[in-house]
Amino acid sequence: MAIQFARCAYVSRSTGANACRKSAYNARAQVACARTGETFSFAGRDAGVFHEVMLPEGADQKFQDIHVLWNAAEHAEKRKDAQVAKEIVLALPDNKEISFDDRIELSKRFAE
Repeated sequence: MAIQFARCAYVSRSTGANACRKSAYNARAQVACARTGETFSFAGRDAGVFHEVMLPEGADQKFQDIHVLWNAAEHAEKRKDAQVAKEIVLALPDNKEISFDDRIELSKRFAE
């Protein structure tokens, strides 16, 4: 039997979370946080299955860059207990009935 799940959680400063750190981990990249001066690097970790930034219609395309997007999110919130992002994690069955491209399409539809 296939197992799947979905999880949605806020990235909140009150729990010590940081949107730049979360994005670096999810993209398996290096992201410098302008607000804290920290650099987060997960480039050496095993590659994630799939990662993409989806922007709403009319959004400035500069936000396709995770460095720009998540630093802007961190900068926009001033409070020490701010919720700076929301993370959605989808785990879909990895079997021959659903192709990799089908899983990507399902994920995009869910996010929209």
